[in-house]
Amino acid sequence: MRMLAALMFVCCCAAQAVTLPPDPSAVEPYLATRERREPGITPGAESAVHWLTGQPSRTPLAIVYLHGYSATRQEVHPLAEQVASALGANLFSTRLTGHGRDGKAMLEGTAAAWQADTREALAIGHTIGERVVIISTSTGGTLSTWLADAEGSASIAALVMISPNFEAADKALYLLDWPVVGPLLLWWFGEGERSWKPMNDAQARYWSWHYPWSALVELTRLMKQVETIDKSRITTPTMMIYSPRDQVVDPDAVRNAFEQWGAPRKRLVAYERSNDPSQHVLAGDIVSPGSTAELAQTIREFLTREVLPAAAPVATAAAAPLQQDSDGKSM
Repeated sequence: MRMLAALMFVCCCAAQAVTLPPDPSAVEPYLATRERREPGITPGAESAVHWLTGQPSRTPLAIVYLHGYSATRQEVHPLAEQVASALGANLFSTRLTGHGRDGKAMLEGTAAAWQADTREALAIGHTIGERVVIISTSTGGTLSTWLADAEGSASIAALVMISPNFEAADKALYLLDWPVVGPLLLWWFGEGERSWKPMNDAQARYWSWHYPWSALVELTRLMKQVETIDKSRITTPTMMIYSPRDQVVDPDAVRNAFEQWGAPRKRLVAYERSNDPSQHVLAGDIVSPGSTAELAQTIREFLTREVLPAAAPVATAAAAPLQQDSDGKSM
């Protein structure tokens, strides 16, 4: 695994003309240099490592968190932190290109850049831990699907996807990438922005809630690319948590992807107790604080029982039974 981490980091950093020794103590200086390349990052949105012991040292397991489109690592905070602490793991939360800044910075994000960010996140995960579990939300799930297909199950111990974006609920979004139609729409929108109203000051701070319409083109291209992946090839143990009432991504697409998923150890959980009016951000202090502990426990139990049987049990608060599809668990 140390050799794997070294090779992955060399590949990721070579593309950026940066060399980082595969050693935990070098990760934070590397991230500080990396983040300085993008000006105006909101404090608290930058890529960050949470060390289990408070000091840079490798743990048997590492958690990597991939946030969704227009969001940041604060999206479901502190869910990933709770899971990492319960499993004795270091945590790395990345920041996708163009995110965590002003709305116009979203134009800097491309499918290729986000895929490079995702590969880098996995490489950092292997630097800070022997095995890596990826937790993602929304488009972070799109990227982790792409990564699992590209890297194979040997590199990733498990995937946990919250509201994975396999297809947008708003089908008109796909028109932006159509030949002729897409450019015409963008010409019509001109300098206009897509915008929505944040729930509170914290969401306004840590989400890009207004950005140019043209920034969405790369998102549609990423979704279309992942749509073509043969998901029966993905054998990484996987948990998908979604709401049947999600207004941002298509719930049917989540169920369809789960059915196609090739992993012999997989679980689909339908969850409908989020505080989020759109039923998309299912946990986190900012949007859905009431469900964070419950979902963190559910994720921990899945990873402990079906992926990491050697993990030491950790006492957590009791949670009410989750609502679940009839095909919610497949072994």
